[in-house]
Amino acid sequence: MKHLRREFTVTTNKQHKYFSYKLTRDQEYSIQLQATLFLDEQCFLFNKRRIGELVNQALIEGNKIRFQELRSTYGEYYCNE
Repeated sequence: MKHLRREFTVTTNKQHKYFSYKLTRDQEYSIQLQATLFLDEQCFLFNKRRIGELVNQALIEGNKIRFQELRSTYGEYYCNE
């Protein structure tokens, strides 16, 4: 079976240097998987930080109702490390 190779051009700096890389299917899949996992991790950390800020704000304000709503909604996802 012949491996398909794709060329990717990467532009760097203002000098417009071009580099051509030939990737196999496995390498291309690996890069796509790594990018997906990276974005998933960044979204998770962003959401965890946002939920933590909402919980802390409810605690600081002494808003028990809001805290209970957040706790019931996000309780299984949010944990302090």
